[in-house]
Amino acid sequence: RKLQRINNDVLKVIFTNSVQLSIYVKQGILRQGQGGENLVSLTDSVIGDDHLIQRTLGGKNPESVVINDEGDIFGYDENEGVVWLGAGNGLLQLSDVGMKTTFLNYALHRRQLSTPSHAPAVYDLYNDYYMITLGGMNPLQEVRPSVDIDITNLPDLQFRLIVRLNPIGIIYFNNVVFNTSFYQMLLAILTPYGYTVTFNSGFNFTVTAPAYAGYYGSTLFLSVQNLSTGNFDLYNYQFVNGSPGDIASAFTPVTLAYSKRDKGWITYFSFTPEMYGRLRSKVLSFVDGKLYLHGINALHNNFYGTQYDSRLRFVMNKDYPKVKVPLSVWYRGTGKWGTIITNVPTASYPYGQETEMTENHFLLEEDGYYSEVLKNRFDPRYPTTDQAWVNGEDIRGDAPEIEFYNKETTASRLDSTKTLYLYSENS
Repeated sequence: RKLQRINNDVLKVIFTNSVQLSIYVKQGILRQGQGGENLVSLTDSVIGDDHLIQRTLGGKNPESVVINDEGDIFGYDENEGVVWLGAGNGLLQLSDVGMKTTFLNYALHRRQLSTPSHAPAVYDLYNDYYMITLGGMNPLQEVRPSVDIDITNLPDLQFRLIVRLNPIGIIYFNNVVFNTSFYQMLLAILTPYGYTVTFNSGFNFTVTAPAYAGYYGSTLFLSVQNLSTGNFDLYNYQFVNGSPGDIASAFTPVTLAYSKRDKGWITYFSFTPEMYGRLRSKVLSFVDGKLYLHGINALHNNFYGTQYDSRLRFVMNKDYPKVKVPLSVWYRGTGKWGTIITNVPTASYPYGQETEMTENHFLLEEDGYYSEVLKNRFDPRYPTTDQAWVNGEDIRGDAPEIEFYNKETTASRLDSTKTLYLYSENS
């Protein structure tokens, strides 16, 4: 949970079970009946009344809860897959603004991983947006259950053996004297079933089950006849340690920003720091324990010593599902921009489609920059992508994805774009 001061009079408690509570300092609440508005009045108590926020959103990531200079509080509830804004005693689900499915998918993926969740955030007062990083998460690796076997009272090469695995049953019965060591026999018997036998010393070794699932709680039974005495000794070992691994893949960290002024999610960022802070209106962040101050680097798109590109991506889905054949791309702005057009694999083009017009392909035209659309460099009819890029098939699809990119280290701007295309007469 996290206790956040909203102003001199109000504290807010954010709980991990998706609940929020407002606490009024030196104030009381006159609760009205029959659905009337609650009134706040002064009181001599240091802690006056409290008020439970009706909508159920909280969060298990206190590092995601921040406040701006207007008293608005922002946070992330991974249990619900929601980024929220608290203003007064109300809550708004910011992730619902064009990103509902995205954040639900993010949260579902992260909840399937057992490693700790980390989601630092900051409110950038200068740029007036809430910035949050959903930190990377790796799947927990499986630890296979194992047993330690120590049979030191048997003379080497002087016993008969019965091996039984529960629930598999008897897998080996030896009715003759061993002609090799006990360890070598178990190694030969258990390895084909996926078990690992590790020799320690003498008659001491470790048997590891093939996996956690299906083997946790199973038992290895050994029935050994000591030929020196004729007696049978029974040993049983239960696999009760280990831990299951995560099935889900690793979560790749992501940073994105919500603008209260623009009422929407405005951008992804390439950087994913460990933590944020604020120095007056400046944003601080930490990577590998080092502190960085944002907004002072002379190189644009350079974060923590790594140079990134600016990228703007959109989908050409007008009149969907009509198939469109892009012919040319035009843009107006400053700096040099390139363009990549892609289509996902389809029944007609199972290998997918992609072409690129680099910044050098664009020529000045009508106060902007123009390039013809090149061919599909994934066309399998050509031995190299360069040959396909020039001579391959046309790019065509019902919703081509167009991405503009800029690699410059100075300020650049993309004001407008235009794509000229034809409709396929067969769609």
